[in-house]
Amino acid sequence: MYSRFALALSVSLFTFSTSLAADNCKGMGLETAPASQFKNNGDGTVTDKKNGLTWMKCSFGMSWDGKVCAGDADRESWRKATSEVKSLNKQGFAGSKKWRLPTRNELEKIVEHKCFAPSISTEIFPRTATTGYWTETKDLHSDKHAWIVLFRHGSSYISSKKDEWFLRLVR
Repeated sequence: MYSRFALALSVSLFTFSTSLAADNCKGMGLETAPASQFKNNGDGTVTDKKNGLTWMKCSFGMSWDGKVCAGDADRESWRKATSEVKSLNKQGFAGSKKWRLPTRNELEKIVEHKCFAPSISTEIFPRTATTGYWTETKDLHSDKHAWIVLFRHGSSYISSKKDEWFLRLVR
């Protein structure tokens, strides 16, 4: 009797947790960066209507094929990330050569706190990793560290510049 109950409970909890993972934007409270805040530009970028910044839809290394972010995102050290941005700007992307790493404040503004794992609108930013994304904001106390935003839950942390994290570029 106990083992049937335990099995039924396990299956129920698994089904419940799976449905939560599939529907990650049902948190309590007000939306902080709803999909309606962004305009899809049709070229792999979106513009934040609230502050005028234009973002790459896909994480750096992926490409927008008109429907999804295809390929694999690149994980880079902070130094390599800044080098990759310079290389991208030599050739340009979506008609611009002014791409850069966002500031900590800018990247935090696209966090959607109603969502979890990832804490971002996946309608606007598909296939966003639930791990860290670099910012250009350096640690005030050490030139060996910079800030990242962790999109599992939307919090910011200081990380060694030698660590490898994802990039989402802005202009």
